[in-house]
Amino acid sequence: MAFTNRIRLPFKLHKPQFQEEVEKYRKANGVTVVLSSVVRKIYEGVTDEFPEKLHERLKIALRHDSVHVEGDRYVGLITQEGDYAIEWSDFLSRPIAQAKFKAEVTPYNASNSNCGTCETYTQVVADDDNVGPVNEGDSFNVDVLANDSICCSPITVTVTSFDSLFVASATVQPDNTIDVVMQNPAPTANGVVLLTYRATCDNGIYDEANVIADVTGTGTACLAPTGLTIDSVSDDTVTISWTQPLGALSYEWLLYLLSDLGSAVQFGTATIVDNSITISSLIPATQYRFYVKSICADDDESNLVYIDFITDPSTGDPFCGHYRLTSFNFFGFEGVSYTDCNGVVQNFFIPSLQVREICALQTSPGVPVDITANGSVGIEYLGLC
Repeated sequence: MAFTNRIRLPFKLHKPQFQEEVEKYRKANGVTVVLSSVVRKIYEGVTDEFPEKLHERLKIALRHDSVHVEGDRYVGLITQEGDYAIEWSDFLSRPIAQAKFKAEVTPYNASNSNCGTCETYTQVVADDDNVGPVNEGDSFNVDVLANDSICCSPITVTVTSFDSLFVASATVQPDNTIDVVMQNPAPTANGVVLLTYRATCDNGIYDEANVIADVTGTGTACLAPTGLTIDSVSDDTVTISWTQPLGALSYEWLLYLLSDLGSAVQFGTATIVDNSITISSLIPATQYRFYVKSICADDDESNLVYIDFITDPSTGDPFCGHYRLTSFNFFGFEGVSYTDCNGVVQNFFIPSLQVREICALQTSPGVPVDITANGSVGIEYLGLC
């Protein structure tokens, strides 16, 4: 095994301690749940009697990110913990000393991960309520918490907003249900968000959801397009379609760079014949936001709705990919070679069981120009650089 930097000095690692790091939370019912428990293995290190120069070399070596140790008791990677303490004494008028330090074994795979990769426990998850068909002038009650996930008590429901075009009033009752009174007259529309409510725990944690309905009425309204869909996208062209709402006679659209929503880069109109638009002259590998609104009779117009998309990279030019490389070698370094974004071949070593991220030249998304390794290395594509 070859090493770029190597030092041979007598010291020993002994008397291991097993320090524990625990992540846990307490539920509203008082039960304590351990998310994860990670045990760290910490050795005591002690050197032989060294003069100042040798202590200096060892101290510098120990302060690298990862230090590979070969010995009769332990072979592998360590990381220095705490101070490097030197206890000086004189021998024949020359100062020599032992040094003591602590070293953590990395990686030390001893853990109890009940939920180590889970999201933080959520005490309230509110889901949308679809009440189905309703008529203008109707009054009805919605038990909004019936399909929600609630792990706290008490819980408080409030109405954060409602659509006054369809709803005359929305009142929360003592049992946390909501009384809804529809407008009369009201427009006819499907999939209308009548109101938005918030469910809040006593510790302040909350979630929001909507009450949705299909409304039958006699009024008219200019409704926004629904169901925006990216039908196709290339490096310089996109086709977007939507569902025609009742009352729409035509549409106006605007296109923005997602990085600059202050001024549109393109805009135009669309008819209701096919409810779609094809936009060209786009920049490859770029994120955009497309807005569209309905134009109805008497120049009435709806709210804007939008959808985001990203164009493909150019098919003719090389582009750069973000990769995660993982070494599966348990006892050494893995040599890796790859072509970087400038076309230059790079070579480096990944320590045992370590991870490194790179940006490499690609021929198409996820396909590197050249990544090779001298052993067991996992290659994961993360996206564009």
